[in-house]
Amino acid sequence: MKRNPIFHIAMAMYSLIYFVPLLWMALSALKSNEEIALNPLSLPTTWDFGVFAEAFTAGSLGKYAINSAIVTGTCTSAVLLFGSMAAFAFTRLQFKFSKQLMALITLGLILPLQSYFIAQNALFDTLGIKDTRMALILPYTAMGLPLAIWLFRAYIQNLPKELFEAARVDGAGDLRVYQSILLPMLK
Repeated sequence: MKRNPIFHIAMAMYSLIYFVPLLWMALSALKSNEEIALNPLSLPTTWDFGVFAEAFTAGSLGKYAINSAIVTGTCTSAVLLFGSMAAFAFTRLQFKFSKQLMALITLGLILPLQSYFIAQNALFDTLGIKDTRMALILPYTAMGLPLAIWLFRAYIQNLPKELFEAARVDGAGDLRVYQSILLPMLK
């Protein structure tokens, strides 16, 4: 289906709404404060990259970037690992109160974050992890797990049961089924 040229023009103009402020921000970062104050919309007369070096040294931007990478990597790995394990348990293992527990986990999707910030802060103070990376990793992981479990569970429920039964017939236990059958399919 060939698109109308008016559509392309409209999309190009719409993209400018997002692109122009980003370009202005990037160009302003290369200007001195005086240049920004005198004419904020002009191009920089001199390209000053020293501001970025100063941000990394005096502003500790490098340390903050490393902290963000550590927290993000840890949280993402934990959510994927524990979310897939929990989803496997909810779909393929029979245990008491699984439906009630899944309903409780689903509640985590609708619970507003602000409702537990004060209690969380007091808990972290008691545990002595306030102002540490762990104080970020734990809540971010806990906030990501309900959605991950729910999505993984929906995917696993649509997989054929015969696949898991065949692995059981071959003598695979729960861990082997999770590791060798399910994880490669979740990629």
